[in-house]
Amino acid sequence: MECQKTSDFYRTGSLPNRFECPQVFQHYGCQQPPRHPQYRTTSMAYGFSPPTIHTVPSAYYPKLNTFTKSRGSGAIKSCSLNI
Repeated sequence: MECQKTSDFYRTGSLPNRFECPQVFQHYGCQQPPRHPQYRTTSMAYGFSPPTIHTVPSAYYPKLNTFTKSRGSGAIKSCSLNI
């Protein structure tokens, strides 16, 4: 089955595959066997439906990890007078 792409419907830049073809998402509540309705909570409604081509972002701007790389070099040296 050919997946519908987000770029077929919206003007997009270079999107990652998970946003370009949202049918690859799995393990959502509607894709699992139904549970007993007595134990259903309102927080289970969030994330129940998988994303569609109309709900995924049409632009992707990843963050750079330069701050993390500079801070991962070791413990901070204390230059205080109290030793």
